[in-house]
Amino acid sequence: MSAKSLVTLLLIFIGHAVFAQSKKGTVRPPFTLSLRINDSIAFDQPFKETFYLVDEGVLQLFPGDDVLVEVDLEKDSLINFKIVPTIMNKEKTMRFTFFQSYEGNIHKEMILKVYNPFSKNLVYKAHISIINTDGWKSTSIAPVLPKLLSYELWPDIIGSILLQGFKLESAK
Repeated sequence: MSAKSLVTLLLIFIGHAVFAQSKKGTVRPPFTLSLRINDSIAFDQPFKETFYLVDEGVLQLFPGDDVLVEVDLEKDSLINFKIVPTIMNKEKTMRFTFFQSYEGNIHKEMILKVYNPFSKNLVYKAHISIINTDGWKSTSIAPVLPKLLSYELWPDIIGSILLQGFKLESAK
């Protein structure tokens, strides 16, 4: 990866951090985003505090995040999102885990795990920020079946993912 590519990635992440800090939500403590690119290149970027919830119902995850999100239900809509440290209401707490998988020191894939505590399918939209590209890219997501854990995999090196448009749907 060239120095220009690393600078571009750095600017994208700084922009995301500034955007996240301008919205209400629960604060993510300072952290260092560490991604393995290949055998000889790793990416390490420190971040100041950012928010998990960058807007109502919009969750931003970075690799390494493991987040519990409690919501209220209004018909089939999920509302009043809040980050919680532990599961107090298991029937309305979703879990999101986002991480990088690698073999040796070489990037293999990015993985998003989502637990659906509800009795209907959980559907949502996702946008990813891929290293060495500009902006957010929409990506397909399969519905999470009731009371189950789902896995989404991408071969790209993703610096951040936005999840939004959460709703419940009956199984088809």
